[in-house]
Amino acid sequence: MHKAGKITVFLLDGHEVVRRDAHELLSAGPGIEVGGEAGTAEDSLVRITATGS
Repeated sequence: MHKAGKITVFLLDGHEVVRRDAHELLSAGPGIEVGGEAGTAEDSLVRITATGS
């Protein structure tokens, strides 16, 4: 999804530390926005559907 020149990504990984580090790295640069995170595929479907991403 593009928003005002930004790419929105959704992080999906079973390890919270990996998601946190990826979030920090991606958010540090211009042009990328983290729209959400989940630890399981099932959780991601619920969260993505809820945000409309």
